[in-house]
Amino acid sequence: VYCLLNALIVVHYLWRRIPLSLLSAIGFVVMVAMNLLGEYRTTRNDQYTASQTGPTANFDVTSTLAEHEDDRERISAMAVVFYFFPERKDYLLGESWGPILTTFIPRALWPEKAWTFMWRETTIVRQLVGAPMPVNYLGLLYANFSWLGVLFGMYGWGAFQRGLYEWLLKNPKDRSVVVLYSFAVLYVGPTLLQISGAVGRTESWA
Repeated sequence: VYCLLNALIVVHYLWRRIPLSLLSAIGFVVMVAMNLLGEYRTTRNDQYTASQTGPTANFDVTSTLAEHEDDRERISAMAVVFYFFPERKDYLLGESWGPILTTFIPRALWPEKAWTFMWRETTIVRQLVGAPMPVNYLGLLYANFSWLGVLFGMYGWGAFQRGLYEWLLKNPKDRSVVVLYSFAVLYVGPTLLQISGAVGRTESWA
């Protein structure tokens, strides 16, 4: 999906504008494909072998969203954060972003790096209740800086996105700018997971 989105962004800005109707059709096909592939991923092969039928796309929005939440458990993770902070656990005050400073230190040189920062977004809920559920950006802001963190954190992230798009508009036909814009929009984010993913993709491109 990300490869397709990269290609669409590059084509849209450098060669030919893609109409909204075509984008909508592509989006529908991708969602149906992901719906089907999700069933293949989560269901044992012997169930299909016994019935000789494969999965079918689920067009019931309510059940699809319920299945997605059951798989990702984002709402459950947010509920844990709101329950514990600040009554049962003090705000982290930026501690979750500490690992970003050590992103480029190889594990071979620092084997204990993963255990040094135990309040990053992938381990907050694990530390509190033992469940391996990552916290999204909103939950991360709240766990660190309360509602003020949510307000200013989302404002700052929106300002970054706007600045990125304005930079693109100043250089609409520069191939390097378009590629970097596509990369930043799809991969760069204000959480350790997204930053680590962006670094990994940069290394693979290099």
